[in-house]
Amino acid sequence: MRSSDLFMQRMATKMNEKFGKYWSQFSTFMAVAVVLDPRFKIQFVEWSFKKVYGEGLEFEIEFSKVKDAIKTLYEAYVASYSSSHNSGSAVQGEGGRAVDASSGNWDELMDFDSFTNEQSNVAVKSEIQMYYEEPLIPRANKLDILNHWRACAVRYPILSTLAKDVLAVPVSTVALESIFSTGSRVLDCIRSSLSTTTLESIICLKDWTFGVVTLEPQIEALCGSVTNLRVNVEGDESPLPMSPAIEAHRPSSSNNI
Repeated sequence: MRSSDLFMQRMATKMNEKFGKYWSQFSTFMAVAVVLDPRFKIQFVEWSFKKVYGEGLEFEIEFSKVKDAIKTLYEAYVASYSSSHNSGSAVQGEGGRAVDASSGNWDELMDFDSFTNEQSNVAVKSEIQMYYEEPLIPRANKLDILNHWRACAVRYPILSTLAKDVLAVPVSTVALESIFSTGSRVLDCIRSSLSTTTLESIICLKDWTFGVVTLEPQIEALCGSVTNLRVNVEGDESPLPMSPAIEAHRPSSSNNI
């Protein structure tokens, strides 16, 4: 933004404004997804928020929002899990043990649960508490996080269901859409199939066509030459005409524009 180049100033200013807008509307849901990554958990959110907000009141407020969101979401899944299992033949017993309600041993198993609870002096912890207390998985490990939670379904039946739903939500494509959109025109869904060369060409063409900065005469002549190129039709093996302006600016690598 402090660059002597006017074009860079304008571009950086717009980028900073957009960043500020999106950061002010930061989604707590994305922080929940980070917490459900066993390589980061709640510690990463706390560490990163301190870097952004400092260690004052603002940090406490924002960090509390994340913790409250996780707690509320977890409690909702606990209620849903309990209702669904109580209505079926398998009911979740104390300490996470599944008991078959249709079995003749139901009363005996309930007595066993009561017996074990009386013998233990340790308070029963929730899944989220046990998850927090486990050490972080080293970041060096290549972790398929959805497979990880699938494997943890026995130990964390409720939390694994929550993680499956949260981590399956796709990220926003709003920034990518803005590359292709001009007014109400948006490319259709096959834009995801574009090659890197085509993508670069579209971005450059949009910048050249709709840019507000006056181009230098040499670049303007080059853009005019590009727009005059004819497109090869299928089966046409003849080479494209190459203007002197393009020939002079053509890079050595065919993979770049």
